Amino acid sequence: MPPKRKCHFTDDLRRKYPCFGKSRSEFEAKCQICDSYVSIANSENFLAILNFFLWERKNMRCTDTRISSILSGSTDLEKHINTPKHARNIRDASTSKSMTNFVVHKSTPLALKISAAEGTLAFHIVKHHNSFKSMDCTSTLLRTLFDDSDIAKKISCARTKTEAIINGVLSPHCILMVSNDLKNISFVSISTDSSNHGNKKLFPIVVQYFDHIQGGIQVRMLDLQEINNETAETVTSLIEGVITKHNLNKKIIAFSGDNTNTNFGGLNRKGEQNIFYLLKNRVNSELVGIGCSAHILHNAIHHGLDQFGLFDIDALVLKIFNFFSIYTVRTNELKEFCDFVEVTYRNLLYHSKTRWLSLLPAVHRILQMFPALKSYFLSQNKSLKILEAFFLDDFSECYLYFIHSIMSLFYEKIKDIEKENNSILEIMAIIGDTVESLRERIDSKFLPLSIKLVFSKLKKDGKGSSCDNFAARALSVYEVTEEYLRKWSELFSEFEINTFNFFKISSF
Repeated sequence: MPPKRKCHFTDDLRRKYPCFGKSRSEFEAKCQICDSYVSIANSENFLAILNFFLWERKNMRCTDTRISSILSGSTDLEKHINTPKHARNIRDASTSKSMTNFVVHKSTPLALKISAAEGTLAFHIVKHHNSFKSMDCTSTLLRTLFDDSDIAKKISCARTKTEAIINGVLSPHCILMVSNDLKNISFVSISTDSSNHGNKKLFPIVVQYFDHIQGGIQVRMLDLQEINNETAETVTSLIEGVITKHNLNKKIIAFSGDNTNTNFGGLNRKGEQNIFYLLKNRVNSELVGIGCSAHILHNAIHHGLDQFGLFDIDALVLKIFNFFSIYTVRTNELKEFCDFVEVTYRNLLYHSKTRWLSLLPAVHRILQMFPALKSYFLSQNKSLKILEAFFLDDFSECYLYFIHSIMSLFYEKIKDIEKENNSILEIMAIIGDTVESLRERIDSKFLPLSIKLVFSKLKKDGKGSSCDNFAARALSVYEVTEEYLRKWSELFSEFEINTFNFFKISSF
């Protein structure tokens, strides 16, 4: 019997049929698409192959290429390619994505870029105070917008992963950076304040220090913890634990907080059950206490306005806003009054007592529509008594003008105080300028020009004595406010060093 001839899976076959690869033996080929093995041994004997050639020649099909194909084993590969199973698997593969499109291999340049992109997205969430929920669709959106980017295709950073990156990576890294910076700092001040988040009471621990390498005053948050109460003992223990953790016990020279009894024991700073007293006993006996200067300005203006005795401006603004805020019919009626008196309608603004800068814009908006508002409320059969009494008063508009005038002064000063990198010397200068401005108003018996114009009309109606009474009340507001500021600014007297007067000198 003639010897049998077996075909090998050669490199030529691999190049000709790229869907096949090396198999378990040299006489087989593995179909990568079907994940199956195809034998190419061609085990027919020589006589059978010769009879096949004769049949091929008889049918005019026996060419050199055909003979080479039979002898090389490619016939078996072509038979497999032409099977319905192979065709179906090719079709399925074209509509399905490989797992490599979703799996990120670690320690590769692409993986590092993807991690950097996800970390940047998480930092963006923190920077702009966005909700974690917004990240649920961000990854899908990026894959859709940047379908040609390998990084965007594999970004997977929904709310759970984003929160994990922030809490497990970014937050520890930031705290570590601050701790490393504080190692080279000799003096640090510490601040804290309570923040209610739902039914949770959170206390941030903030440090302020001067670093000439990073460009001056630095403000950093060291910790944020939830506590059960805000007693002096509880908060002091919290501060002690944080400064001990970061080895700051010998570096703390100042404590800053609100001017509450819990923090400082009042204006005279007496008593032993306050945070400032406890920290002086436990951390540094020469600790300096610095109250919130923005609170001082805010409380000063409200303390002064309480002496005016005409109306409660906070309640007045809130009543007017709430009267129209959710009522479409009332708002449409007000728009008609605005058209009648030829005043442009504008939305009324909300004011909150805990938002110190919201009062001036709210008063300004009422003044812009004062003729329309006055006509509207005086035309109502049943109106709120406080609003009816206010708009019936001849000096209601003068009162708003006065509030607007004095609040403009404090509005700018509070904005200056709320800047991030202020020092105690700059704070003292701002409060000093405010006191000086009030003294100038007292000496000149200042009244805004808008009030004087209204006075001229009222005096013609024989209400000169009432105008003088109003001017006297305005003067008393200046005096009471100035006295309040001077009293509270005495707390900063220990920082009055003439050497630092250059802070007030303009640069050449």
